Amino acid sequence: MSKSLLMYCSITILAVLLVLFLMPLSVAWPVKATTILLIVAIGLWIFQPIPLAASSIIVLVALFFLRIIPFNDVYQGFSNDALFILMTGMMIANGVNSTKLGHRIGLCIIMLFGSTAQRILLGIMVSLQVLAFIIPASAVRATLLLPIVLMIIDIFKKESPAENIKKLLLIGLAFGAMISGVGLITGAVVNPLTIEFIRQSTSYQMYYLDWMILTYPISILMTVAAWLVLVRVFKPEINKLPGGTTKIYSELTKLGKLSPEEKRCITILLITFLLWVTQKIHHLPVSAPALLAVALMVAPVTGITEWKKVVDINWGSILLYGASLSFGGALTSTGTAEYLAGMFLSLEIVKSILNSPLLAVAVITLFTQIYHLGFAGVTSCHVTLVPLIISAAVKIGANPVVFGLVAGIASLFGFILVVETLPNIVVFSSGGIEGKDLLKAGTLLSLLAVPVILVVVFLWWPLVGLSIW
Repeated sequence: MSKSLLMYCSITILAVLLVLFLMPLSVAWPVKATTILLIVAIGLWIFQPIPLAASSIIVLVALFFLRIIPFNDVYQGFSNDALFILMTGMMIANGVNSTKLGHRIGLCIIMLFGSTAQRILLGIMVSLQVLAFIIPASAVRATLLLPIVLMIIDIFKKESPAENIKKLLLIGLAFGAMISGVGLITGAVVNPLTIEFIRQSTSYQMYYLDWMILTYPISILMTVAAWLVLVRVFKPEINKLPGGTTKIYSELTKLGKLSPEEKRCITILLITFLLWVTQKIHHLPVSAPALLAVALMVAPVTGITEWKKVVDINWGSILLYGASLSFGGALTSTGTAEYLAGMFLSLEIVKSILNSPLLAVAVITLFTQIYHLGFAGVTSCHVTLVPLIISAAVKIGANPVVFGLVAGIASLFGFILVVETLPNIVVFSSGGIEGKDLLKAGTLLSLLAVPVILVVVFLWWPLVGLSIW
């Protein structure tokens, strides 16, 4: 038996016994069973004794074998709009990547910003923000720009070792990809989850444009904060890129003129975006325009790629996501989230924190990021925490939409450890940085996320109709 499996089994058994011992006999079985499953799931997702996709099957099986929810409800996560947003987002990313469009956009924007290391970093981050509109997966955006960033680093290295510049640009790529997921529903995998958990608890309907109006200021401010932190932590050894932007222009020239496939891709993406931002008029779910985009990308006349390339996605992630949605629904429908939130609210310190709006938002932002340190990935962190925070908001009379959004957005931030987010892993796999390189800049940025979110929540959100209480 491996050490991780032994540790997981030991801690899980102790935790389950503790829950059974502490919970009153009057507590309903579905609440007890869901709490036990929550502990088991957290253990599986932290220690990973088995692959994450396999752990999602265990969660699904346990939901009906433990009689937590009716059999038909176990698969509700797989018929959810949020799941189809993730699935079609991956397919759209594959379609875009079958052309040179994303590569071309990245090169153009980076070249426009100039040839100093600081300006190039800003160009990378802005490129990621733009690419978020057409490539709905942060890891794919990071993967797309990684070869360009490595090429720029190699040019700097011709004049000196440029270790700081290498760290500056690579970590900037990881952080920029992560932050670029904040401002759009389709920008990160957990954004639709946040909306779904809020809807389950409050029946509040949030549209594509609503999310963008509320969260894009956070995305912009966090991009600025990340840029300021990185250029101070990793001061460039060389002021200017040797040869200026000649090499970048050369790479852009090699791409030639826009191909017919790229032109059709732009048209498809514009139609999709137009349907998203007009959602309040036609009331189609976000996944509907995305499904249309996938269909157009492989259709005979409008197509830009082959079907087999479009569907070459990570189906394990789809399985994990669907199971997470089903489990999140079970936490709410069984009353487990409400029960656990009540337990925490019985603590005076928690009650006093949540009764102070300013302190509540600050603590939720910071606590969510600390909680994320224990998880390899965003989804598992999100599904085990956000429903509880939403339930806590309902119990104290705060606005659950605000609390849910704050926790959902903060769960995207994994600036400290490599394993916290896929963009970190993508950049780390290039061999250009070590895990310790993230610590200083990542810690500073995690702390800066608190005032950034506070400013937006208390100054911007009331102006657009969302108040905390």
